[in-house]
Amino acid sequence: MDRRSSRGDKWPDETVWLQELLRALDVGVHAIDPAGITLFYNERAARLDGLRPEDVVGRHVLDVFPSLTEETSSLLCVLRTQEVVSHRRQTYRNFRGAEVHTSNTTRAVFADGRLLGALEVSMDITEVQHLAEQVVDLQAARLGGAGRGRPAATVRWTLDDLITQSARVMDVKRLAQRVAQTSSPVLVCGPTGVGKELLVQGIHHASKRTGGPFIAQNCAALPAALLEGILFGTVRGSFTGAENRPGLFELASGGTLFLDEI
Repeated sequence: MDRRSSRGDKWPDETVWLQELLRALDVGVHAIDPAGITLFYNERAARLDGLRPEDVVGRHVLDVFPSLTEETSSLLCVLRTQEVVSHRRQTYRNFRGAEVHTSNTTRAVFADGRLLGALEVSMDITEVQHLAEQVVDLQAARLGGAGRGRPAATVRWTLDDLITQSARVMDVKRLAQRVAQTSSPVLVCGPTGVGKELLVQGIHHASKRTGGPFIAQNCAALPAALLEGILFGTVRGSFTGAENRPGLFELASGGTLFLDEI
């Protein structure tokens, strides 16, 4: 059956289809022309910013977002540099005063070598950001006394808890005992459920760092845009909306940081 339209290979009213697709996306989409005037601004972007599309379309970016500048607006920066920016974190307050955290990908758009403008896709990571910050804050509070002679409360298992008659597992235990006496990073591989964290806790307990903190972080649960800040911390001004906050490496100092699903 021939499913082509009467116009050939193209869909009928393809512009309408494209506009409906952009409206249906669960990410914010913002497009501007070479002068910085908004060409398209979908409903999802409007909800993030506390605006309406009609408040933004046809107006310059800096007129609608006065807190931004030529340097801090990712769209205007990409217009100037024509370089692709991928998964850049941004924190700002929208027109309703609510704090919003996004992960933005921005790129210049060309046709036949001519610059048409810039396009930005924004993913709302506000809830994930707040949860990640709560995790770090709770870790910091819980580990307040760890590293000064107090063992980390989350370390339940020692290498003696690995009870086995398997020669291969016994070899792993002997190797773990040797590794525990070094300061080298350790890579533990194995399928889900095999007991990797149990082994890592055993290594921590057998090491000279046993009195320090033990922190386990599932890296797969964090968006790529958040991972760097969670691990290494943030400094005020390092990106838009950044505040001084320690990372997990700093919190785990003197102990062990277990990066699961790395």
